[in-house]
Amino acid sequence: MAEAEPTFIQTLEDLSRQAVQFAREKFGLALDFSMTSLPKLERLLDMAHQSYLAGNVSDQGLERSVQVWGAYLGETMRRNKGGVWKIDRNQTGDRRMFLLTQGVTVYPFEQVRQKITGIQPAMPDRDELPQPDVKPRKGLNPLIFVFIAIGVLLITAAVGGIWYYLDQQKAAAAQAQARTAYEAPFLEFFSEYMGEYNEDLTDVPIAGKVLVIDKVYGRVAALNYKIPEEIRAANPDEVAGIVQQHCFGADIGVYSGEIAYTNRMTCRLSVVDLKKHKVVAAQDFIGRQLIEQVRVDKYGNPIEDPYAGIDQQQMVDWIRARVQ
Repeated sequence: MAEAEPTFIQTLEDLSRQAVQFAREKFGLALDFSMTSLPKLERLLDMAHQSYLAGNVSDQGLERSVQVWGAYLGETMRRNKGGVWKIDRNQTGDRRMFLLTQGVTVYPFEQVRQKITGIQPAMPDRDELPQPDVKPRKGLNPLIFVFIAIGVLLITAAVGGIWYYLDQQKAAAAQAQARTAYEAPFLEFFSEYMGEYNEDLTDVPIAGKVLVIDKVYGRVAALNYKIPEEIRAANPDEVAGIVQQHCFGADIGVYSGEIAYTNRMTCRLSVVDLKKHKVVAAQDFIGRQLIEQVRVDKYGNPIEDPYAGIDQQQMVDWIRARVQ
């Protein structure tokens, strides 16, 4: 088996850069060769799979997709897991180019083709190492084979773990899509939901269902999905009240350009009765002091978890008590 030529490496690097550019320009997704970018690659492969099933992918388009996304997958694994690209001149197709890591071969192009087409490649030699051109040495210590076997198992588990991780992220992506579909009908009413209302803190329960919104970022708040379904509006017609959420860093510390850090978050909830056009209840929920600071912008608005250190169940219970 020959070593890979520089031109081969350059080709793979060019293909992986094309993957980054294509993902950004075509789908608005940022790929950065990190392990955290793999869920985005999984989304791209899912879309390619759906196009393939619908018969919208030509043979040429399929080969191009396998080359581009396979190169990106392999480069990401190489940069994070270690290894080197190789060519097996005795192989053709997706197994001709492979990643060698700690003596074990990984076939990124084959994996990508399987993800797009859903077709399982021939299994008998699926995970066998390409045969070397030289004869094996005689009289090797049996322990060497034990260590090799352990290494193969570890690397195989690592590769399998990547795809398990991607499957988990796929479920998260499906949840995000469901939430986007749920939130879409409410968007045209956000100017009303985000409005400023005078306070009349009678604390009289809202008769109907509510929607929890994040007033900082103008969207449905994550807390909305934690309140019980029986009080959560399923569509705009069911919205009798709005719970305006405003979370911010209570004690802002070190600044770094536009970024600041806080060791305590606070969330203020305000219940707006839309029939009365009044804030009828309000409460501040102060989080515990954090051991590790979280990022906020220079105004104290959360960049990371807005509920860091705050008892969300306490917030849910407070909302539940103000809806009937």
